[in-house]
Parts: sequence; C-alpha cells; structure tokens
Amino acid sequence: MADAQPESMKNRKLSLKKMEALVREMMDSETGVPLRRHKLLLTAVPDAMAGYDMIEWLMEHYNLDDSSEAISLALQLCLHCFIYPVSESRDISVKDDSSIYKFHPETAWPSRGHEPDSRSYAVYLVKKQMRKDKPRLHAIDEWESEEHARLKMNLSAHWSGITVLAEEQLKLEKNRKKTEKLIAESQERAYWMVYRPPPGAPNRLEVPPYVQLRQPDRFSQRKYEAEACLEFLKNHVARSRTKVSQAAQSLVTYTTTYAEFDPVMTPPIPSNPWITDDATFWNLNSDYVEIPTERRVKRWAISSCDVLKDPTGRREFEKYLQTEYSHENIRFWMACNRLKNCTPTSLIGMRAKEIFE
Repeated sequence: MADAQPESMKNRKLSLKKMEALVREMMDSETGVPLRRHKLLLTAVPDAMAGYDMIEWLMEHYNLDDSSEAISLALQLCLHCFIYPVSESRDISVKDDSSIYKFHPETAWPSRGHEPDSRSYAVYLVKKQMRKDKPRLHAIDEWESEEHARLKMNLSAHWSGITVLAEEQLKLEKNRKKTEKLIAESQERAYWMVYRPPPGAPNRLEVPPYVQLRQPDRFSQRKYEAEACLEFLKNHVARSRTKVSQAAQSLVTYTTTYAEFDPVMTPPIPSNPWITDDATFWNLNSDYVEIPTERRVKRWAISSCDVLKDPTGRREFEKYLQTEYSHENIRFWMACNRLKNCTPTSLIGMRAKEIFE
C-alpha cells in the first residue's frame, strides 16, 4: 500500500498533464475546435465554442463512435477547471447542442500547480452576498453562509480589506458590458464550483491526506511549475500597488499644501519676476540670505525635508544644533548625501573613509 500511494499521486499528475495537452490541441487556431461568435441571451459571446463542435472534434480526434464518451471526456475537462460553460446556470454540465463553452485562463489550470487561497474565496463569497441583481443566480446557499462565517472568523484581521476589495470588484463589474459581465460571472462561478465544491460533491482536485503528510522533496519542482511562477512574476512586476484613489488624494494634498509657495499658482510678493523685470523676488529667495522671508520660513514648518533642502534653512538648523551640542549629526547627514551623489565612483572609498574617520 505504501508503494501504491506515491504511484497514484504520479498517475494523478500525469492525467492532469494529459488533459492540459489535450486542451492545448483544442485551442490550436488551425486544427483545434472552431471558435466563433455565438448568440446567447440577447448578447454575442466572442471566441467561444459550441457544444456540438467540441463533441464532434473530440470524436474525430479519438476516433470515437459514441458521443457519450466524448461528452464524458468534455465533462472531465470542465470538472478539472480547463473549460467552463457560458450560461446563467449554477451547474457544471456538458451537452451536445448549441450551448457555449470557453477555456479557463492557463493560470487557473490545476496542471500548472494552481491552488486558490482562502482570501480570494472570501472575496467571492462577500461579493455574492452583496449582489442584489438576479437573486436566483447569485443567492448564497446555506453551506456558503457557513463558509462565509468560518472565513470571517479565521480572517478577522484582514476582513475589512476583503470587504473593500469585494466592493471595488463589484463597482468594476457594473461598468462592464453585458457580454463581458456574463463571461466573467460564468468563469468565476465555474472556477469556485471546481475548487470549492458543495458538501457531498466529489472534489477531483483535492490532494489525498497521505500526500500532505509526506515530506516535500526540494528537488521535485517540475519545469511547468517554474514556468507558472515566472509567468506570475512577469505579470505582477509592473503592477502598481497604489490605488488610483490614493494617488489622486496624495496629489490633491500635496498641491493644497504647496500651492502657497508656487509663484505660478500664487502671485509672489513683491512681484513675479517671470512676468515683470523686477528681480527682487529672486534676490530675497537666493540660496543664502541673512534674513529669510516669512513665506520661506512657513515652508520650513511643513517638514524637515523642506528645511534640509533649503541651503539657508540647513544653515539655520545647523546653528541651532550647535547650541544643543549635536551639530555633528547634521554634518554626518550632509557627508552621507555627498557620498550618495559622489562621482566618479572611484572616489567613493576615499569619501567613505573620510566619514568614518
């Protein structure tokens, strides 16, 4: 039995890889299942395959005489998260008719080592609970309510963020076209029906307990797992982690704070030298002055960075630190800044040694 367990796990991985290879053949633009624009519920679904086209292709590909075998194989592809039906039905089924199907994105294929986390499932359940349209389709079941309560307790520290994310996703969905919304909802519903099936339904992607207890082999990572990781990193390396609303608020706050000190937005006193020939403003705000202007001192009060950027402010701050017998701190900071901007790089070692001594 001990030898059979690892062998069954190998067979499971092999079957998933064979399914992936089959799906790639089905996706081939020349020899695969024909993808067309199909009408459904007063909408047109692009790049989709009809049930009869898919079944006919499978029968020809495997030389099958009975369509029930092709339907069974297509159903396995659905239940293993390779394809999904585009419909408003809550069930996963395959029919040899004009029903429409699409391929799941490769990142969702179990053969690529994909495994969803609890937070993503929590976001899905919160969205389902918030939806008011189509109550028959989006109604949350009793077992889903229990999962929602369990996740809310386990992820209590992150629940506010999960709720905000669910609200933002719902806002984006409202702005989608009817066709895009139908496809996205069908894909999401089928995805979670496979990875989080109802109680009593077989979970074909569940890892057997004996596999979880086995010690992981650090050399067992396969090439496709590394490729999936690389693809994930490529897609997220350029992704901004700052929300647009936060960036806009930061720009508004910065503009409001510094508008008073911008001679273009707020006319300076005595006059704007960019408009008139009077250079008094430049003379009063040169790098080093004996008596700084009131507006200049106000800017120093905003932050320590504004003080240290201004040569006169830095000089006055250094005088203050001398009275506190701690002026060596500002001298060290200035030396480190000079080192940061040191050119050529051959002088960095000498400058660093000077700071150390």
